Amino acid sequence: MKILIGSPVRQDEPTFIEYLKGIDKLLVPKDAQVARYFILNDADPALKEHLQPHEYEEFNTGDEYITTEQTHHWSPENLNKMSVLRNRLIKKVLDEGYDYFFMVDSDIILQQQTLLQLLSDKVDLVANIFWTEGQPGSGLMWSNCWMYDQCAYGREDAERWLQPGVYEVGGTGACFLISRKVFEAGVDYTPIHNIQAFHGEDRWFCIRAVCAGFKIYIDTHRPVAHLYRPSVYEAYMKLRYGGGKVGDTGRRQKRVKNKRD
Repeated sequence: MKILIGSPVRQDEPTFIEYLKGIDKLLVPKDAQVARYFILNDADPALKEHLQPHEYEEFNTGDEYITTEQTHHWSPENLNKMSVLRNRLIKKVLDEGYDYFFMVDSDIILQQQTLLQLLSDKVDLVANIFWTEGQPGSGLMWSNCWMYDQCAYGREDAERWLQPGVYEVGGTGACFLISRKVFEAGVDYTPIHNIQAFHGEDRWFCIRAVCAGFKIYIDTHRPVAHLYRPSVYEAYMKLRYGGGKVGDTGRRQKRVKNKRD
């Protein structure tokens, strides 16, 4: 079994260091050949110092991507570029004979068992759940999966995802194990020009996957941490190095958002 782990990367250096620690500590099947590959997306040159011995390439267009304590601002240019970069990674999977691609965004902190857990589900498309506070201090958490449309799901869905299990969903992303079979069927991150209401490369990918006959699942056994904003990184560092567990960051929601936007 051959597995490629990687992602496009445009990240601050402290978060990226913690991200790589999670990648490097992953437990993998004894019979697996596992490689890491990253695409530095107009990234801070300092990140290259931390990538040895992993493979990487640089992809620079000069586009601006703005993140703040409140949110991440995605322009159409940013979104279209992400579809190009993720498709470059798919091509590597196909060209070099990988059986699985584990796409892990560069602000996700994995648990050691994450990959083994996802492989044990024995499905073609499964993501690991995480929870993110929408606005600082709001206590409203949203997940990285949805049931339909842009990112919509009901309270009953969210309450189910809080219980350990594997559940069929309408779409997901960011911490996603994908089998080669999906890519061989032509599923990729290319924009769908005649669907304007649902933007973003994860939506385009999941729509294509379902139309190709695949089912998409979310695994909620071991929530991972999403270092979405500086304050979350700071809280994670205190928790992580104060004796807590990675998944604790994702479990400490006050209320689960009933997301129908």
